[in-house]
Amino acid sequence: MFLIKRNATGSEAVEYIKNKSSCNYETMDDQLNMDCSVKVNNYGKNTELIFIYPNNNDDGPGFKPKKLSVPPHSQKIYSINYTAAADVDYSFMSETDSPNIKIDVVRERLHLVVVDTKMKSY
Repeated sequence: MFLIKRNATGSEAVEYIKNKSSCNYETMDDQLNMDCSVKVNNYGKNTELIFIYPNNNDDGPGFKPKKLSVPPHSQKIYSINYTAAADVDYSFMSETDSPNIKIDVVRERLHLVVVDTKMKSY
């Protein structure tokens, strides 16, 4: 796959490897913790900035996405921790292989600002 997509950029370059990822869930002190190992490949020649969203259904706990910088031509497993308020009256622990994760590539635009550096005397 690296040869096929070696010059790809943006969302074409980044792939979430679901079957090599996992998440553990645990409630503790009215807080839901989710610790994930997420494998992301970047086939392209540029560093890509991405947002990783956990499985966040409309009725879910409201985990906020995490922003990561993914180096070019890389295959990495990232350790990510999410926390949210738990609105349950009991504790639980759970583990999920192949979690539903969504990845968005950030399209950052650079703006060049030219500043006049000449000193004026009056």
